[in-house]
Amino acid sequence: MTNSYTRHFLLGGGGLILGLAAAIAVVGTRSTAQTQLAEKADLFSQLSEQDQHLLRLSFRDYLAQPTERQQQLQDIHTLSRSSPAAKTALARFGNWWKDLSRADWDAWAALDENARLKFVEDRWSSAENSRASAEIEIRFPATYERFFPRLHMTHAELEAIVFQLVPETERPAPIQQVLNELPNDRLRSLSLILWMFRQLAEQGEQPQRNEVVAQKMKFMKQLLVNNVHDDDWNQKFQTALKNVEGRGIEVYWLTPVVYAILGQSATHLGRELLTDFPVSDDAVLAEFDRIPTAQQQELMQLPPAQARARLQFLAQIQAAKGPQQLLLQQFAEYSRNSEQLMRTATFGFGTTRRSQR
Repeated sequence: MTNSYTRHFLLGGGGLILGLAAAIAVVGTRSTAQTQLAEKADLFSQLSEQDQHLLRLSFRDYLAQPTERQQQLQDIHTLSRSSPAAKTALARFGNWWKDLSRADWDAWAALDENARLKFVEDRWSSAENSRASAEIEIRFPATYERFFPRLHMTHAELEAIVFQLVPETERPAPIQQVLNELPNDRLRSLSLILWMFRQLAEQGEQPQRNEVVAQKMKFMKQLLVNNVHDDDWNQKFQTALKNVEGRGIEVYWLTPVVYAILGQSATHLGRELLTDFPVSDDAVLAEFDRIPTAQQQELMQLPPAQARARLQFLAQIQAAKGPQQLLLQQFAEYSRNSEQLMRTATFGFGTTRRSQR
């Protein structure tokens, strides 16, 4: 089990079953705890202090379970180790569990085993759990928190916004060809967002100095009003807009909002894509041998957990094929440059200096 996989299950809110499975992976069962801890000491030491603390708590909870329950958890852990599909399904369950409300978690605690199965079946198959309706949470800069709360939008809402923001008539032929090769709109929206950020990096202009960009910012404002169904956010967004709409500061004010929405959506979609390509420990180690010596030396200067995470990311890119691999490579480039991009006050939406990459 990889470090990032352990962290995902510990921190992803997947409930007791996931936390205990992670605990078994690193620490072991009651009868073999010390032996397993010695064998996995290096892996354990790579975790942060917070993760180590959470892992110990998970193991303590595991030991508190009846013997039958411990065996069930061991069986789940064994299955996740032997089956990539099961590992992916458990990871997705963790994401699903994390997005439940506090009321749902409280209700779960009061249910028996059969009722819990029904609980999962009802919600797993419902629109709440479909990728089209899964929520993306957007946090805004501190200066905007007094205007409106975090935005919760669905994949379908994001796709509607992105596809209207950059319609097919404004897309270079090579970009449209890539979009046609991707299997679903979720990935197409990610591809378009990353393309827009590449445009930004190449153009390097301020939005208020570019009329096309300014018009697109205002168009994005209307797309948000028309397509976002988070009523609380939408109402407060429109209220805040009244103070700047039609004034010279409007585009300045809109830019951080647009950046937050598209930038954090790209990160959310990119991480979702990564879960489609789980990799083994052997694949992660093999990736270290594959990369150039200079890159190996760079990794060796990083904290072990960070180096491991970066290697796993590279291994996942190698595991992907075709247009998905290209998309992950572009996501990796965006991730490296995102902090700098977020400090820039523009989007290169215009028709000039278009990248064909």
